Amino acid sequence: MVAMSPSIAAPLRSARWAVGVFFFVFGVFIATWVPHIPLAKERLDVSPAWFGAALLCMGGGGVVGMIPVGVLINQWGSARVLTWTASLAAACLPLLALAPGYWAFVAALSTFGALAGMTDVAMNAHGMEVEKRIGRPVLSGFHGLFSVAGLLSAGVASLLIERVSEPERMGLSTLVCIGAALIAGRFLLPAEVDRGTTNKPLALPNRATVGLGVLALLALLIEGAVLDWAGIHLRATFAADAGLTSLLVSAFFGCMAVSRLSGDALRMRLGSARVLRHSAWLTALCLALALLSPSAPLALAFFALCGLTVGMMAPVLFAAGGQADSEHAGRGMAAVVSLGYVGLIAGPAFVGFVAQATTLSVGLAAVAGLSLVIWLFGGAARIADSPR
Repeated sequence: MVAMSPSIAAPLRSARWAVGVFFFVFGVFIATWVPHIPLAKERLDVSPAWFGAALLCMGGGGVVGMIPVGVLINQWGSARVLTWTASLAAACLPLLALAPGYWAFVAALSTFGALAGMTDVAMNAHGMEVEKRIGRPVLSGFHGLFSVAGLLSAGVASLLIERVSEPERMGLSTLVCIGAALIAGRFLLPAEVDRGTTNKPLALPNRATVGLGVLALLALLIEGAVLDWAGIHLRATFAADAGLTSLLVSAFFGCMAVSRLSGDALRMRLGSARVLRHSAWLTALCLALALLSPSAPLALAFFALCGLTVGMMAPVLFAAGGQADSEHAGRGMAAVVSLGYVGLIAGPAFVGFVAQATTLSVGLAAVAGLSLVIWLFGGAARIADSPR
């Protein structure tokens, strides 16, 4: 790390912690919503197909919301965009619980998804600016805080879900998240760090950011596919009970948190490209061993280890995206994160389509094959280590 005077180092430390708060807040309001999905299904009393379409609107809203973020960051700076989008996304939580009918629920969920997608890009873009000024990797640690927040918030939600009404739980999370966002926003880097850095904010992503975005799409496709289908595989193959599949989710998130909290040190030691490539082939190995395991506990262990290996992929690729657009880091980050988000949405559907045509084991084996594609082209991530 380049030596810095105390007058420079102190604001950077404050900005680093402030970005960490936003990643934690993002994890809180995502994890607050997820345990309420079954309750929303019961309240709306619609068919699985219609409810699935509503959930897809959240992902679609996220992708749509990410499209103009590069323009907004260029106009206002990522600090201001992040503070407002995070606050507004948190404010949407009670609307999800209070929506009186299906179409109101769809509108609220689409809005929440769009604002969450914008927050995701803005906080990664600002985290990249902090990383550039610190002079060493820190972005993976931010993603680790998101995973930790998800673990803690999901646990708290499960404890409160029988004791406090749904609107009250959502309202409490809203107040906590907005308060934290408004306070942390005061300690972010000045808006000038990434405002007005290009006269072409609407320019198409360049070849490098598209390539990195495709790799991010595959990485988050793998993450979403394992998270959604590994438990189903345990139940279908070993008749595992609900307790074991619930343990799988917690173990997967726990391993992912460990991975991301240690990812920055590994990037410094090995370089971004080597971290990505090792993560990719180890993910393929863990998936293969899980599918070949003769017992449910052993399969659960290997599926959980996938969280340890796949957890480092997205932060590395997002960091590379922030470096790949020489004119505007926010625009490059938006391109990579947007494509990655598409993968997170498409992952479960991809496995479902393959499983419908063949078997679930074949579908998960195909996911392992996609890991090897990342291994093959992982050298593209070395741009993340370019001089800042």
